[in-house]
Amino acid sequence: AFLLNDKLRRSAQLGIANLPVAVRSLQRFWARVISYSHNKNDRNPNGPLILGDMVFQGKADRVKKAGVLIGAGTGMRTRYFPHAGAYFDYGVNAHYAHSPQHKIGIACISAEACFVKSLRNWRYVDLCIRADRI
Repeated sequence: AFLLNDKLRRSAQLGIANLPVAVRSLQRFWARVISYSHNKNDRNPNGPLILGDMVFQGKADRVKKAGVLIGAGTGMRTRYFPHAGAYFDYGVNAHYAHSPQHKIGIACISAEACFVKSLRNWRYVDLCIRADRI
């Protein structure tokens, strides 16, 4: 019952169904990262680039590499209700994934902030901004 009540308090909005909604909620998380990338080193395709009559040959050490990435990520999100019908939702997260095959690591940090305003009849306006750094 405690987990259900906590989940409802974080997900509900003020003024709906008279639920006791927390004015501010904070969620921390971590996750395993297992993914496959066709171009994990952000390099050139294997083979020449042909543009009309021109042919460009890339360097052998700058050819893209594909493979599995394994790592972990962590972050936190919070939701703040300044008044009924509106809330701010923002968070940050970071993750690192490594390719054992090619000995390449990828680190990423991102942040996101949203303002959500209820207009009426379950219609909303969302204003969001996001920044990523790889």
